[in-house]
Amino acid sequence: MADLATVYLHGQPGSSAELGLFGTNYAIDYAPDRQDALLAEPEQLAKDVARALPHHSLHLVGFSLGAFAALRLAAQLGDKVARIDLVSPAAPLDGGDFLTHMAGRAVFSLARDWPRLFAAMTRVQSGMARFAPHALFRQVFADAAGEDRMLAADPIFRARWLEMVRSSLSRGGWAIGQK
Repeated sequence: MADLATVYLHGQPGSSAELGLFGTNYAIDYAPDRQDALLAEPEQLAKDVARALPHHSLHLVGFSLGAFAALRLAAQLGDKVARIDLVSPAAPLDGGDFLTHMAGRAVFSLARDWPRLFAAMTRVQSGMARFAPHALFRQVFADAAGEDRMLAADPIFRARWLEMVRSSLSRGGWAIGQK
């Protein structure tokens, strides 16, 4: 295999626009749109990535729930994967007592305990991303504290966050298991 190509696996719902939150231009060679329900299946995602980068070794970067996708993709692609970076990986909620210490605790609890209600909330947020993105921003950051509060006050971060949300949710983001 030739060059090392970086594949970015976004959170869910999410998009490659998440990279804008970091404020740096990352050299990403491929970012499959996992909002496409077909690409939620590990076998199909592996075929898609292999087709896009047939002659490359792969560096997989998974963000949030994209970390899980990166690990499943690595299992499918085997020796083609040279490196994996997991950024803010989401862990199984039943694997320990993390939920009480997590930002977004209420949302993760809702997803675990009431998946249909979580899917409905995702649809509402999708509508807000399309028609009232600034209201969604205020809602998400209403209880921000510490450095998150400082980020929420930064107009550059706000603009990047709004772009990320528009890209991630404006097409009607779906919740895992709710294809």
